[in-house]
Amino acid sequence: MKQIALAFILFTLSLSVSIAQKGKVSAALSLITNQSFETAKEKLDQAAVHAKTKDWPKTYYAYGVFYHELFKSDNDELKGQYDNLLNEAYKNYKKAFEMDTLNKLQNQATDLNLYDFYNKLFMQGVDYFNTEKYKEAGELWEYAVDIRQYSTIMNESIDTSTMYNVAIAAMREGNHEKAIKFFKKVTEYDYNEGNTFILIKNSYLALNDSANAVKTLQEGFEKYPEDQNVLIELINYYLTAGASQSALEYLSLAKEKDPTNASFHHAEGTLFDKMEDFDKSVASYEKAIELNPEFFDSYYNLGVLYFNNAVKIAEEANMTLDDKKYEELKKEADEVFNQAIPLFEKCHELDSNDINTMDNLKILYYRLKMDEKHEEMKAEIDAYNAAKSE
Repeated sequence: MKQIALAFILFTLSLSVSIAQKGKVSAALSLITNQSFETAKEKLDQAAVHAKTKDWPKTYYAYGVFYHELFKSDNDELKGQYDNLLNEAYKNYKKAFEMDTLNKLQNQATDLNLYDFYNKLFMQGVDYFNTEKYKEAGELWEYAVDIRQYSTIMNESIDTSTMYNVAIAAMREGNHEKAIKFFKKVTEYDYNEGNTFILIKNSYLALNDSANAVKTLQEGFEKYPEDQNVLIELINYYLTAGASQSALEYLSLAKEKDPTNASFHHAEGTLFDKMEDFDKSVASYEKAIELNPEFFDSYYNLGVLYFNNAVKIAEEANMTLDDKKYEELKKEADEVFNQAIPLFEKCHELDSNDINTMDNLKILYYRLKMDEKHEEMKAEIDAYNAAKSE
C-alpha cells in the first residue's frame, strides 16, 4: 500500500508540473490579448524548452498568435526587433498544426484567428507586389494558400485566385519553374481558362523550352477550342517557328471561327509569301484589305510582294540576250512596279511618317520616271530626316 501511495504522489506531482507548464502557454495567450507582448514571449520561451511543453502543439500555436498579433499592433519598438513577423507566425502556426495529430487544435477557437491571419498574409503580399517585391509577395501568398487547410471555414473551397497570384509574382520575379507549378495547379480548376495556358507557354519560352511551350498551347486549345486567344497564340508560335503548314492548319480553324478577322487573312498572306505562292499570298492580303480598308501592314506587304516580283522580272530581262524578249520583260516589270505604287501611296496616306514607305515610293517614282512625284517624295524624306536630327 505504501508503494502504491508513493506512486500516486509522484503521478500527482508530475501532473501538477505539466499543468503548471501548460498554464504558462495559456497565460501567454491571455497576455497577448492584453498586448503584454514582452511578458508573453518570456512565458512562451520557457514553455518551448520545458520537457512537458516543448512538444506540445499549443505552444507553437501560441507563438503563431504572438507574432500575428504583434504584427497587427502599434508596438513599433518591439516589432523592429523581428525581420518578418508574418513569416514567423506562419512557421509556428504550421508547426503547431502538423504536430497536432489528434486534431485538438481544430476543436479550439482557431478559425477566426486563422481567417484574420490569411487576410494579413494576402494584403501584405499585395503591398509587396505593388512595390515590386515579387519574391516576398509570392512567399506570403503561398503561405496564405497553405494556411487555409487548417481552417474549417476556409478549407472547403480551393483558393485558385491566390494560387494564380503566386504564379504571377513568380513570373515577375523570374522564377518560371515556380510560376509553371502554380499556373498548372489552377488549370485543374479552369481558372482564367485559356489565358493561363498562354502564361504557362510564356514561362516555358523564358526557360528556352519550346517543346513544352507548344505542347501547352495545344493542351489549352484542346481544352478550350473556342478560345480565340489560345488559337492566335498557336498560330503566332508556328509563324515564328517557321512551321508554315501547321500555322496554315490553325489559321484555317481560326477563319472558320471568325471569318471577318482581317488579321487571320493577313497572317495567311505572310505564310503564302514565305512559301513563295505569289497568287495565294496576293489573294489573302487583298481579302485582309477588303475586311479592313485601313490595314497598313497588308497594304505594305502587298506592295512589297509586287515590288519584289517586279525586281525578279527585271533581273530576268537583264539576263536575256534577246532584244525583243528584253523589251517584253522590261514592260512586264514596269507594269508590276506600277501595281505597287497605289499600295505604298495608301500606306503613306495611313502613316505619313513611315520612312520605309517613303523610300519605296521614291525608288518607284524614279524607276518609272515620275520625276515630279520623285522630287516631292525626296523633299519629304529630307524634311523627315532633318526633323529627326533636331
